[in-house]
Amino acid sequence: LPTRNAKYGVVIHDYYTDKAYPFLCLRFGDVVQILEENGGWYRGFALREKNRKGIFPSSFIHIKECTIVNSGPNEIVVPKDDPMVQEISDVLREWNTIWKRLYADGKRQQFQELAQIMKELLDRRRQIMSRTLPRDELRELKQKVAARIDYGNRFAGLDMIPREESGEVINPKTSGVMKLFKSMRNMSQNAESSSSTQSTPHIPGQVKISRAGLPPTAPKKEEHHLFLKFSALALP
Repeated sequence: LPTRNAKYGVVIHDYYTDKAYPFLCLRFGDVVQILEENGGWYRGFALREKNRKGIFPSSFIHIKECTIVNSGPNEIVVPKDDPMVQEISDVLREWNTIWKRLYADGKRQQFQELAQIMKELLDRRRQIMSRTLPRDELRELKQKVAARIDYGNRFAGLDMIPREESGEVINPKTSGVMKLFKSMRNMSQNAESSSSTQSTPHIPGQVKISRAGLPPTAPKKEEHHLFLKFSALALP
């Protein structure tokens, strides 16, 4: 039967089964969209793999509030969570794999540093979800969260995310190319300035090299790329 209220949820426990279709295996933290329900079972799909649909126990899902757009077979579910809260959840889920790989590779220092960033984001996520902060403090907190996410993405070797000044992610569908370009350029400049001001710890046995007396480096030239797409025009 089509669901009325249970449309969107988060997996709170791994669900694996040896049985084939129509059962759907899920991982802890997966976000699912629910299409039908029947006798303690849901039918739907995980947002990470929308083309694969199946059934799974309703007891494994925590239902969350959402808004339904275009109700019907092609309905779209929009979560009511704060966009920053949703981004933190997605980022932590992505970093979790990298975090485990750092431990497996024996990179303990990077492992501990990434764990500290993840813990900090979890704490700030709770602050945002409490909805007790004044507007100015909430705006400042979101900017700090965005800065930590960007730092963590650079640390993990992931792509940068274009953002508004408030820290919110820029929607590429409603923003122009120049706005995206300027945002990425500003983020790159901020990253370079912050990395140049941070002092690196001295490693025993390492020789420090001073740039005194060396010729100054030439400033980097900005490069701009313009892509044009022409459609076929019918001549009269």
